[in-house]
Amino acid sequence: RIGRSSLLAIALGLAPYKDPFFTSNRNESHGKVMGPEPFPPLQAAVATFSNGPVAFADGVDFIDATLLNRSINADGEILRPDIGMVSIDRSYLVEAFETAPFAKRQWPVEGAQRPENMISRSVVGDPGVEYLHLLSADLEKPLKISVKELAKSLPPLHQKQKEEENDNEGCCSSNTEYLVYMRRYGNVPRVTDNSLTDRVYIVKDADATITIPSVPLPEFTLTHITRVGDGEGVHYILLGETGKWLPISKNRVVDVVPRRAGLSVHFRGVPDEHVTLQFARISAYNESISSNSGRVTFVELTCRIGSTGIALAVVQDGAEGLCRTPPTQ
Repeated sequence: RIGRSSLLAIALGLAPYKDPFFTSNRNESHGKVMGPEPFPPLQAAVATFSNGPVAFADGVDFIDATLLNRSINADGEILRPDIGMVSIDRSYLVEAFETAPFAKRQWPVEGAQRPENMISRSVVGDPGVEYLHLLSADLEKPLKISVKELAKSLPPLHQKQKEEENDNEGCCSSNTEYLVYMRRYGNVPRVTDNSLTDRVYIVKDADATITIPSVPLPEFTLTHITRVGDGEGVHYILLGETGKWLPISKNRVVDVVPRRAGLSVHFRGVPDEHVTLQFARISAYNESISSNSGRVTFVELTCRIGSTGIALAVVQDGAEGLCRTPPTQ
């Protein structure tokens, strides 16, 4: 629960830090700190989005490598967002005016809930494709919120965006559709992506409401949001490495270049590392097709990183996905 303190650290130019955690919920009988850890996946996800170290404190025989691999590339580099997660603005208002019991007793107390909704951002490529990342946990009731309200909880990307917000243009486009990609995780890390519960749908603009379902501990939800794009026709959107906590990171994605009815993605990693990327294909708007799922299909592409540490993935409508590795200089 570091979303509130993260705001101060970020303002001071520091990386927020979540303390060490156990990757396993098995008891450790020979360490100075005794287990079990009640929420290993949630702890690992929060640590990854904090922008500080992912500090695991397990004994040698208790480390869950599968869980840790969700945070890193093959060389152990943490896949980070551009900014550490902070609580959304509404969290402060709810705690101040709608949760009177917390004013009368110190939290945490047994049985008390404290809804957590923390927002982060990644921007990849030039001029930049923006992704919002929302982590939700301990929600007794669904959260209904717009893309614009979520984005306004984060500092502006740059001075131009700040000026636009001051001119009441808002942080997000009111005339562009957004893709919402939601995944729910339990307390047992799942290895295969197909075993995860996914919800993918499109909202008509940044003012439209998205709904985050109620999610009791130890479960939590990660929601990723990005623009569909301008113009008519088919659009491809990079969903990224959906097997990682953060599917889109500058530590992995170098550039995203739109093509005619397609997309090119330059990404980096360790030579000979195999990287699996997911893409969403968005068909043109049609009143007869549901905006939730009927317009969205998926493409998966696994590419090998070349000796230069760079690879290129290309998806094109009507053609098979293509992987390329630049030649050695």
